[in-house]
Amino acid sequence: MTKDYSIMMQDSAGRTCTLFINGDEVAEAVQQGLTPMQARLESQDNQFANAISRGEIGADAWIVYRFNSKRVDALYEDSKKIKSSANRNAVQAIINSGEVNAADTIRDEKDRTQDDYEWLAIATIGGCLSTGEYNRYVVEFFTKRGVSY
Repeated sequence: MTKDYSIMMQDSAGRTCTLFINGDEVAEAVQQGLTPMQARLESQDNQFANAISRGEIGADAWIVYRFNSKRVDALYEDSKKIKSSANRNAVQAIINSGEVNAADTIRDEKDRTQDDYEWLAIATIGGCLSTGEYNRYVVEFFTKRGVSY
């Protein structure tokens, strides 16, 4: 039996919404052939779409917390200390991009597991930094913490 759980999301307007994931639905999807991770992500995506359609959250929302990764969690905690809201928002957006890409990759590629989450998230963050779109402070935040491109 899969336990019920919840995920908090936030959109660019600052609105938050909690998605409640039904463990029985996840277990049923696993019985139909999805991996447990894929089943959880599919359920989360469905609940997110429902929340958007009900107007509870914007389509630009990101998951505030998705998987357990000490390294990604530490980046997010350190980002809360950034005084400049523009830099803090940029750093957190990059972290969220890494988290979402990692989770989507795990969901879409059948050979990926939750064990791949951290390196996928960090690799995506490095890829974001390589675009040259971010100021020196934002890039230094990550390079000082061992994330580079």
